Amino acid sequence: MKILQILPGFTLGGPTFSTSALTRHMQALGHQVQFHTAEGDFSGYEDIDFHTYHIHRFPYNSQLAFSIELYKHLKKECKDAQIVQTNSLWQFPNYIHEYCRRKTNAKSVIVPRGTLSEYALSLSSKKKKLVMALGQRTALKNADMFIATCKKEYEDIRKFGLKQPVAVLPNGLYLPEPKNTNKKNTVIFLGRIHKVKGVDILLKAWRTIESNEKFKDWNLIIAGPTASDYAKEIQQQASDLKSVSFTGEVKGDVKNELLSRASIYVLPTHTENFGISVGEALACGTPVITTTGAPWSGLVDNNCGLWIELSVKNLTQALEDMMSRSIDELTRMGENGRQWMNRDFAWEEIARKTIKSYEWLLDPDYVKKPEWIFVD
Repeated sequence: MKILQILPGFTLGGPTFSTSALTRHMQALGHQVQFHTAEGDFSGYEDIDFHTYHIHRFPYNSQLAFSIELYKHLKKECKDAQIVQTNSLWQFPNYIHEYCRRKTNAKSVIVPRGTLSEYALSLSSKKKKLVMALGQRTALKNADMFIATCKKEYEDIRKFGLKQPVAVLPNGLYLPEPKNTNKKNTVIFLGRIHKVKGVDILLKAWRTIESNEKFKDWNLIIAGPTASDYAKEIQQQASDLKSVSFTGEVKGDVKNELLSRASIYVLPTHTENFGISVGEALACGTPVITTTGAPWSGLVDNNCGLWIELSVKNLTQALEDMMSRSIDELTRMGENGRQWMNRDFAWEEIARKTIKSYEWLLDPDYVKKPEWIFVD
């Protein structure tokens, strides 16, 4: 099967990691997969068949980006492709495929990756209306199938008025080798330092934590790129908090080491379509506190964390609860989480299910509909 994967940009974040990982495992299953994206740093991804383009971005409005190179190449590659999958929405690469696949047999699969949530739609709404008029509406209307990474995203797709089949498949995870590291009295946030992640709320909660003598030996690590204006603002807000430190962006073994040594991972997000950092923390054996804005209710069922409504008060109480537990109990919770990730989130299985979804889409009369695809 020839599959074209499209991602607007190859930058830090869950979509880049998950799309490239899915590409690798589809290739391992014997499929021809091309990865179409903007120019970027591809070190460490040499095994992937990248097709890169210069994306022209108008000043102050990246959503009006365009690339003649991308259009011409996709139009050529669509002629013998079976699947064209675009990841995310609201930029030129996320709708131009619809025009490129016309008069071909290629099926269109769209993975919104959180861009249809109520919170995401409220951001830059005027720009999104413009992009809808330019082509996003047509691409959404004519898509053959959507892939949602959780049931909540499936509901967002339906709420937006889209009636096509939806495959509900989580992102997969790589499980690092377990390490016999001694847990420290450390809480860690790891990810983009962006308003949607709720880092400002975390700092407000941590002020109460730091003032409590009971937690004087605890510290908070914030790991993520610090170059943006918002990240600098967050650093300024934390300047008087003695137990808070910023590491900058971390990757690979360094990231896994930080997650493994921490006693608690916290993601006080407003909204996530998946929240891959939660899975990464659990895979490293670290229990998690996150919010109902992320689809991780299983934290409670699997006894590996807390799932709370987002507020400063709730987050403070959750931190106090978890930080009051013994290191042994936190370690046991982390091991519960690791076992859960190993059981349900292996990339090999996610790739197999995705290919099965494609096969059904291409020949629904012959291939039985998988149980994870919803047509209602």
